[in-house]
Amino acid sequence: EGFAQLFPAFERAAEEAKATPVAKAAAEELVETQARHAKALDAALQGAQAAADAARAKNDWKGALEAFRDEALTEDLRAGNGQRRIEEARQAEQGKAEAAAAKLLAEARAKAQALSINGFVEALEIAKQAEALPAEFAPSARQAVEEAQRWSAALEQLRKTEEQERAARLEKGRELAFAVRKELQPLLQGNRFAAAREVLEARLREKAYAAAAELLKAEKADIDTLLALRKEAIEVLRKSAGEKVSLTKGASKLTGVIKDAPGTAGLSLKMSDGPEFTLGPEQLDAADVDAYAPPPAGAAAQENLRRRGLLFMASGDFPKARAYFTKSRDAGPADALKPYLERIEIFEMGEKEMGARKAWVEVESLYNAKRWKETKLALEAFKERFGTTKMARETQKSFETMLAD
Repeated sequence: EGFAQLFPAFERAAEEAKATPVAKAAAEELVETQARHAKALDAALQGAQAAADAARAKNDWKGALEAFRDEALTEDLRAGNGQRRIEEARQAEQGKAEAAAAKLLAEARAKAQALSINGFVEALEIAKQAEALPAEFAPSARQAVEEAQRWSAALEQLRKTEEQERAARLEKGRELAFAVRKELQPLLQGNRFAAAREVLEARLREKAYAAAAELLKAEKADIDTLLALRKEAIEVLRKSAGEKVSLTKGASKLTGVIKDAPGTAGLSLKMSDGPEFTLGPEQLDAADVDAYAPPPAGAAAQENLRRRGLLFMASGDFPKARAYFTKSRDAGPADALKPYLERIEIFEMGEKEMGARKAWVEVESLYNAKRWKETKLALEAFKERFGTTKMARETQKSFETMLAD
């Protein structure tokens, strides 16, 4: 029906029919027309509400609001009190958007109050949901965007601080582990593996070495691996009982016939001139272990190469250790071998000099990236910590040029 035209016509008829016999009939007809309009409007609003609910279920809040836009409902439906009722329905839908945004914002704020990385991450995830709401109708959505920016900055700072603290812990752990390795090296070179394990176990019990705990546990595991390799060499020699061999003992060569030593972990070597020596896994020279232990081949080649690197690093023969570690690195995943090669460099160059080299690489990286402020801080830190090193002397001109830039 043409309600947009009927209502004004009835209003004019009612005005003109005052005090006439048709006044009552005109009023009754207007009421009936209003009822039909109300029924049609109810049906239209129910359809619009269903469309809004469906859109909202998909988080399409703009779609939910568009279900009540003027263009979605005919001019006839907006006649009479239709425009007011449509506006009320639209405002009610807008209120739902704001209520949802306010709820999400409150949840996000609660997470952010933890002032932790996880708290800010969760807060930002929730705020992102609020940001999807139409900000023009949901002020809390705008507020979520503003607060998310602050939380994001706080999260970045926390992560930066955590990374700095982690790096400091790692550095401290490396320094402590290096000190223990220096303590162990004479014991290992003297084949005093049991004593070396005792030192490691003692340090692991001390709180002062907590930052190096994982590195020291790995060191202990490496000693056990080294001993296993030595035992394998002994087993190969024991199977050659009755054969004549030459083994190294200190600066001397012992030549004799191998005799099995039942009930022991070692073997006996009967010298041609009479004496008989007993040798255990810990007493074999590193070169003899390398010669008689199963060769590095097949699927276990990389690990066997690594074990031989450990063997010669413990004995203090760093060139041979480096050669084996390099071969092991080239035979498979390289990451696990990098720390051993770095350790040899530290032993040969000295810890501080090695640290200076690494620090200078970082300075150059920042400089080449044109990160001037960070470069200046890195240069100042390099000078303070490594200013007396050979590396500092070699890079003095570059240092001055970078600082000037």
